[in-house]
Amino acid sequence: MSDFVKVFARRAGESGFMARAGDGPWTLLDTGPNKGAIAPFEMLFAALAGCSGYDIVHVLKKKRIEFDDLWMNIEAERRDEHPRIATKIHMHFTVVGDNVPPEAVERAIALSSEKYCSVSAMLKKAAEIETSFEIIDIAAARERSRKGTPE
Repeated sequence: MSDFVKVFARRAGESGFMARAGDGPWTLLDTGPNKGAIAPFEMLFAALAGCSGYDIVHVLKKKRIEFDDLWMNIEAERRDEHPRIATKIHMHFTVVGDNVPPEAVERAIALSSEKYCSVSAMLKKAAEIETSFEIIDIAAARERSRKGTPE
């Protein structure tokens, strides 16, 4: 049996929209010059981060890998002509924790990318997706956060 996703959206302001799935919370989107919210195209990559992040956390926890945080940075190259779709996407994962085995992180990312993340599977049909990762200890994470540059 097929699963259906239903989203309702309505105009909010001059260049914005608000949307929600089912009776869930409203999310704001904005494409105007003042950008009062995330742009719809950017929301695609936020969805990719959320989908992949959830998978990676789930896999690491299932393997009983202890870690403190997961950060994701996504950059997308867009073509010049309309529609300005993404042609190349780079996802960089930062796992924060002491003694996190790199092979476990690599496997979790692969499982998300190749098996679990439906957002990734859809975007792969239009763009090349590359991944990379690093593991940093808690002290390094605090230092990056203190500087205001967690990425």
